[in-house]
Amino acid sequence: MIQQIIKKFGELYPDICVEIFINNSKTIREKIDRSELDFALVEEFPQMDAYITEPFFEDRNIVVVPVGHHLLQKENVTAKGLTEEKLLLREKGSGVRNLFDAVMSSRNLIVHPVWESYTSDALIEAVKAEIGIAVLPERIARPHINRGEMKELTVSDLDLRRRLIMFRHRSSILSEEGTHFWELVKHFDWNVE
Repeated sequence: MIQQIIKKFGELYPDICVEIFINNSKTIREKIDRSELDFALVEEFPQMDAYITEPFFEDRNIVVVPVGHHLLQKENVTAKGLTEEKLLLREKGSGVRNLFDAVMSSRNLIVHPVWESYTSDALIEAVKAEIGIAVLPERIARPHINRGEMKELTVSDLDLRRRLIMFRHRSSILSEEGTHFWELVKHFDWNVE
């Protein structure tokens, strides 16, 4: 999706090079604090006075399992039940992991993943290889589910919706081009596939 925005921006400003830095929310926030990035697109983090934030899309994370996983046969799967499974999770500090840990912690549940990864792709491959179950953004997992490579697991007491936000340091001043990029993100139809 962001590729479409970068393409449109490139058509409007062919002499400007957009640099993309992909990492977890914690690292990105540190780069914003050091003025190494103009602004960032991340999963929501707690509101802090030092930043200007603006939500631009809401989606959800889901639990995915191998096609023949035993939990698919259970009538009611709960968050507590997930703690007994081989969990494949993003690294601490990533938005997906922070949300999952916070939701589980609010239920006094502790998770001990057997695999932590900096990429969702590695977790997808691990689920397909039947190593365990993963928590992933639905938009990333859905094509694999649609192809029958994995299944979404309904967990009755787990809500992993999240808001994606743009943020920048309150003291930063965006250029005219930076402001235009911000507006492109804000007004883009994120529901279009």
